[in-house]
Amino acid sequence: SLGLFQQRPSQGWGTPAEVRDPVHSAGLFFGGNSGKPPGLVDISGWQLMDPGQAAQAVQLSGHPELYAPRRVQAETIARQAGINLSRLGIGGGAPSWAPSLSPAPDMPGRCDAPDGTVGAPFHDAAAGWPPEVKNPRSTQDAIAWAKTQPALNEKRWWQKCLAFSSIVHGWHASGVVDAITHWRTMPTHMKHAGSRDIPLGALMYWDTNGPFGHVSVYLGDGMIISNDIRRIGYVDIVPASEIESKWGSKYLGWAPPYFPKGV
Repeated sequence: SLGLFQQRPSQGWGTPAEVRDPVHSAGLFFGGNSGKPPGLVDISGWQLMDPGQAAQAVQLSGHPELYAPRRVQAETIARQAGINLSRLGIGGGAPSWAPSLSPAPDMPGRCDAPDGTVGAPFHDAAAGWPPEVKNPRSTQDAIAWAKTQPALNEKRWWQKCLAFSSIVHGWHASGVVDAITHWRTMPTHMKHAGSRDIPLGALMYWDTNGPFGHVSVYLGDGMIISNDIRRIGYVDIVPASEIESKWGSKYLGWAPPYFPKGV
């Protein structure tokens, strides 16, 4: 597998030199290949597909699950390059799978926000959950259990951030469909929007510019346990700031580990 699109000469994409040429390989990927493997425009209904599904129909990758986690990053790069995504069916007036995307802010403003919205460190804060926060595991046991998970090397957590966060605290499932819904339905008195002073065991939420959002468990010293950051499908202990730096996601705030629909 060679070049920008990791195309294989053995599958008809061209010679090794050709597939290493970005212009040549991009032309093949986007289509009209006349006798070569079908490109994107040769796929019937590609405009209505999820971008990862459409790319997989062309590339036939051995790891189709790797497209989705990079979508927001790719769209951010495209917008910064001046590409009108709405003309491609992404953003306003898009197919049902596409989120509504707001224009990307200028990069300098994202790095020097005086209130520390982006890029500022996260700090430990004293815990003290409201009385209605009751989980099968204590916060101490939840953190201890979470820290054992990366070493297990279990590839089972792709796009399961909320499920994993609930399991950390002793539940079998959260009972809620996704992270952004869990944040939006969290009782108002439990939401600490934008706060970067986090109690150990708290849930931290991000807006990923998509419909689902992301949530992680805070372990202390600025570290979280999170899925799909270092390794797709696995959980790893990483700096909380990596959700912003690697995905370009907006930090929403933290809340206690409250799972009223947990089972």
